[in-house]
Amino acid sequence: MSDYQSAIDWLFIQIPNYQKQGATAYKPGLERIQNLLTHLGNPELKVKSIHIAGTNGKGSVSHIFSSVLQHAGYKVGLFTSPHIFDFRERIKINGELIDESFVLDFIQGNREYFETHEISFFEITTAMAFLAFAENDCDVMVIETGLGGRLDASNVINPALSIITNIGIDHTQFLGNTISAIAREKAGIIKQNTPVVIGQTQSESVEVFEEVAKSKQASIRFADKTPLNHLKTDLLGKFQQRNIHTVLSGVEVLREKNWTISENDFNQGIETVIKTTNFFGRLHLIKHAPDIIVDAAHNVAGIKNLIFEINQMNYSDVHLIYGASDDKEVDEIFKILPKQYKYYFSEFNSKRSVKKEIFDGFAKENKLNYLVFNDLSSAIMQVQKKANTTDLILICGSFYLFEKINEIFFKK
Repeated sequence: MSDYQSAIDWLFIQIPNYQKQGATAYKPGLERIQNLLTHLGNPELKVKSIHIAGTNGKGSVSHIFSSVLQHAGYKVGLFTSPHIFDFRERIKINGELIDESFVLDFIQGNREYFETHEISFFEITTAMAFLAFAENDCDVMVIETGLGGRLDASNVINPALSIITNIGIDHTQFLGNTISAIAREKAGIIKQNTPVVIGQTQSESVEVFEEVAKSKQASIRFADKTPLNHLKTDLLGKFQQRNIHTVLSGVEVLREKNWTISENDFNQGIETVIKTTNFFGRLHLIKHAPDIIVDAAHNVAGIKNLIFEINQMNYSDVHLIYGASDDKEVDEIFKILPKQYKYYFSEFNSKRSVKKEIFDGFAKENKLNYLVFNDLSSAIMQVQKKANTTDLILICGSFYLFEKINEIFFKK
């Protein structure tokens, strides 16, 4: 292993990786990551942190918060997942990807430990992020959970602030199949005497959050209980106002703890999220005439929000390209797909992909106007033949589709 690409290839092939493999790669529990971090000198304890969980919106909230903090003069480490084009998107410092040499040195220097102790892909990546942020003297790190909260590998930090954006039905095989059960798993990031902000007040989860916060003597704030005027941002979609509201509540908590974040810092931060953090994948316009928008919505709540936003836009026709992983409630997603759209359902190259015959069955059952494809390239080729310049081509679903988008539109 002498170069960056070899290191990444090893990481993806040898170590369980949820983005590629699905449920078989999920290894809950904190003992392995705690032992690994001790082996590395506990870098997670050397930088202040903000910890963010939730079913939808946590990626947006993480990037918005990072942008605001950067404008306030803080050096910010940002850890999110999954990546879209480049593994290093998971670990950014002031919006810039970490160096390939850091990734290579980290994997080379610790490979024997990883293999001996059967460390998972996400545990390796989490530890890599903590070490990168510590060694680069970050002032604060914004950490997004991977899956859940209580047993997530990131849940080893002692944050200045915890945020839970909302609760929806997702990853039920790991987190439970009710809002309250999932909320209890997400509430696992609430720490002793550490304030927590809840982005969305939901009747099924309020009691859980209040109970856990009380037991931890943690102050709790529900962001959506305070009215917020529409604020200017470079992020498309009205739903981003909810995420901005959540960040504002978090900023108010930090100000009470004597963090220096001015109103101008906040406004500039939310106006330049994409530019400041190199954010991609949420209602992201990548091409004109016809417009092509990509979005990472992949569960019922996310798809519902996406459809709401698209229906506010003025397009002649909407051509929706969709691919999904087999752990999603695809049957429920199909029930909310608008009948007037034109659909192009695509498999992708992963054992987790929903197959053509499944798409075909659900599409027929829901009486959709559709075609099915073996791969995204074929779907895009077909839709570009059919779409007029006043139409919208919308690509959503699995993050795995975005790797192909990179190859097709950006030639990388």
